[in-house]
Amino acid sequence: MTHRPTTWDSYVGQDALKRRIEYAVISALERQEPLPPILLHGPPGSGKTTLAKLIAALMGDSIIEVIAPVPDRMLVRVVSTHQGFLFVDEIHRATNSQQERFLPLLEDGYIQDGRGREIRSTGLSIVAATTEGDKIIEPLYDRFEIKPPFAPYTADEMAQIVQQMAGFNDLVVTDEWAQGIAAASLGVPRNAKSLIGMARDLYITHGAIEPVERVLAESGVTAHGYNLNHQQYLVTLLNCGGVAGLSTIAQLMTLPPGQIEMLEVDLIKGGYLTRTPSGRELTGEGFTLAQQFMV
Repeated sequence: MTHRPTTWDSYVGQDALKRRIEYAVISALERQEPLPPILLHGPPGSGKTTLAKLIAALMGDSIIEVIAPVPDRMLVRVVSTHQGFLFVDEIHRATNSQQERFLPLLEDGYIQDGRGREIRSTGLSIVAATTEGDKIIEPLYDRFEIKPPFAPYTADEMAQIVQQMAGFNDLVVTDEWAQGIAAASLGVPRNAKSLIGMARDLYITHGAIEPVERVLAESGVTAHGYNLNHQQYLVTLLNCGGVAGLSTIAQLMTLPPGQIEMLEVDLIKGGYLTRTPSGRELTGEGFTLAQQFMV
């Protein structure tokens, strides 16, 4: 059973991004050339990997997926032997020197091996994905000819995604149920997938589609989409008097700063948190919500 869209048209949302890529695919096929380098830059869980696989399918290419940093020998082997589609996920994780290795590949179609010899690509289309574009060195970022931004998913699009994921799991749900799960997904398909997984497990266990409230309660997620880490963040900041620095919060929560910053994005969007010269600060609404989680 598939758990991802398998056709271009079944990929919900991102219409402008898909249109730009579709133009590039049609042009490349007409010219009988590889795609220009593409960078998919979007939040975690937004569907970049699924989209990359669908682009390869549009091109009629086989796909090799790697996660940065890519070992030098592997990269040389792929460039020298693979005629098709190379997807480099999390490219920002590569060191600056490793990122520099991609420069001649994207610009002129070759890479140097350990002896300094030029290994030329024969028909390799390269698509990379990142959640942190600011960590990609500027020369490499500039060499991605196509880098359309991911747009936020609308409420209707998220509800469609929930319905689609429910179908993948043989669940028949109402539009109202889908809208409730969508509202608790913070606009992130991966969050919706997790909630659908809980709904599926409850269905298998109890033989019925459980109400949205039960699915969220069992998942530890509020109706607005805040999970246990969001809740712990708010309580931690409340216990610090409502203001604290990133390093302090990370130490108290024993989570990496990068993960803390992703939580903060959601809370800032919700109006519960601001970043000030003094540190992270709860808003009035943030104080009220944090107090609800003080149990």
